[in-house]
Amino acid sequence: MKYYRCAVPLLGLCWFAIVTQTATADDIADRIRQAAFQPISDATLQQRRDAASDALGQAESMLQHAGSGPSWRDYLLFDPLHDALASDAVDEDAIQAVTATMYRLAGLHDGIERPQLTRLRTQLVDLRRGLILARRQLDSAEKLAQHQLDLEQFPDDPELLGERPTTLQQVFDDRRSEFAELLDKMKSAGTPADMRRVAELTAWFQSHEQLTDVLPRIADRFGRANTQVDVSAPALSTITMRHVTEVEPIRENKDKVQVTGQAVLTGVATMHPISGQSPGECEVRFQGTVQSTMNGRQGPVSFRLSGDTVLTAQKRVIFAEDHFLTLAGTVQANSNLRTDQVCSKFRGGIGKLVRKIASKEIAKEQPQARNDLSRRSSDSFLKRFDEDIVEEIAEARRDFDLEVQRSLLRLNLQPRTLEFLTDPSKLTVAMRFDAGLAQPAHSVLPQLATGDIGVTMHESTLGSICERIYAGRKIDDIRREFQVLGIKLSEKDKEQIPEGMGIHFADDRPIEVEFEANKISIVLRGQTWFLDKTPLVAMNVRFGYTLEQRDGMYVAVRSDDVQVTAPEGMRGGRFIQQMNVLQRRLLAELPAEFKFEPIPATKLPDPVKRLGTLTVSKVQTAGGWLNAGLQGDRMLP
Repeated sequence: MKYYRCAVPLLGLCWFAIVTQTATADDIADRIRQAAFQPISDATLQQRRDAASDALGQAESMLQHAGSGPSWRDYLLFDPLHDALASDAVDEDAIQAVTATMYRLAGLHDGIERPQLTRLRTQLVDLRRGLILARRQLDSAEKLAQHQLDLEQFPDDPELLGERPTTLQQVFDDRRSEFAELLDKMKSAGTPADMRRVAELTAWFQSHEQLTDVLPRIADRFGRANTQVDVSAPALSTITMRHVTEVEPIRENKDKVQVTGQAVLTGVATMHPISGQSPGECEVRFQGTVQSTMNGRQGPVSFRLSGDTVLTAQKRVIFAEDHFLTLAGTVQANSNLRTDQVCSKFRGGIGKLVRKIASKEIAKEQPQARNDLSRRSSDSFLKRFDEDIVEEIAEARRDFDLEVQRSLLRLNLQPRTLEFLTDPSKLTVAMRFDAGLAQPAHSVLPQLATGDIGVTMHESTLGSICERIYAGRKIDDIRREFQVLGIKLSEKDKEQIPEGMGIHFADDRPIEVEFEANKISIVLRGQTWFLDKTPLVAMNVRFGYTLEQRDGMYVAVRSDDVQVTAPEGMRGGRFIQQMNVLQRRLLAELPAEFKFEPIPATKLPDPVKRLGTLTVSKVQTAGGWLNAGLQGDRMLP
């Protein structure tokens, strides 16, 4: 009875946890309605300057010991950054100095992922956001103060009475109410338009550092992976295929029987997805044979034996986000042993009799010998098999960290979550990019395109990535921007990039993409546009491409409509004059179409090139998702 009494408090605790979790999940909208606007303070801004200065000092100290330290300092624009951090000014020059260094701390250059540089980048991201917030607060206060002065001079002016400047507090209140209503609606159902609006509102609250305690909970509740790469089971088997050939000497001396020879192992090892759970689980499978040749001697008798052992082995591997785990392997062996020759040092009838007796004895011992051969083969192979797989999986993890994780770190594109998922048909790498300003995807995945490799990406992925790379960034020359990032372009690629055009991207949502009905719509938001170095006013541009299949190849064809609009509240005379200029230039410069061309095996990394040339078998967009399938021809170059 006492065991039941002990269980009651535990059951009560579990029930309390369930009820608490349910309550906290359902009260998000109420907490949003009760939240108050939190302006950034001068003290907070100074703390961020100090943290950035400390990180800058550590980065410079590290670069002093590097052979290319001075070149790195110049490339990262440390001198203007020093000036910006030493001043308490909140102006465009300070923001641009911080922004310029922050973005140069991301790219494809080796070394940009050093801990001191990534820490500096993190501090500059926080400082830049704080400076922009402080500037917006100052601008809002100045507009309100000027409006008050104008009202005092012209108290009856109808335009002044009807156009009171909107404060950040008022904008926050309006968006807070809309946000809460949308979240209430999404408890039961939400349209793609609702989801996009949630993403926009999330972006605004994140960029203004509001609802900081609630937004992570919203992401945890509604968020999901918004990018995934699928590798089909046949493709995974091809990519991981390894031919095994090993030779092992045989030397035994037991019961006065001396045996020498060798065992030759040949076979193939491949990896296969097996489970339907997280973390993903795969099985390494080996199939092969061991051919053994043994020469033995006992007293006056010598003999030669040949054996064939069929080996199959399995070893499971679990792919977790931060490590790969190997489980104990199993092996099965089935041997066949035959006597090739029996000789005796005696000649004549005695020798014949000795060989006959020896052959009978060998035949009598063969069943046990076969079992011993199977056991020795399986034991010896299993040990090496386990050791080899553990070593190769550890190497695969190092390669993943080095090639994939480090590349993402260089570009400041680390996903918030990264999962390996499996079912018997495929291995999936699912990532969630939501540390930018786009809310993670919520909508249902479209029907996946078939192929060796599938890529599924939600439009919020590109919004998040572009937010990290381009928010507030000033690009005088788009072609040169690719060089700064360390991206090599072919002459054909360069021809498709607009020449003589530049843009100073907006601080919020600089680039957005929409995937709907086999169309790709792109929105570019610019504080300033540059045509042949001539600055234009702030304008937003929308253009789109339609996916078509032509001669067995998918092609994205640009629509004739390029829309140019003014940011909210910024439509004026200069905009009306310049919008047509920008529109005509974009119609002339934007590629009329681009083809999803095959990827030659020579351009693929090892061992993916085993799939051969990858052809785009399917491209489709629907419900905010883009899905593409790649099929290899298995023809090695």
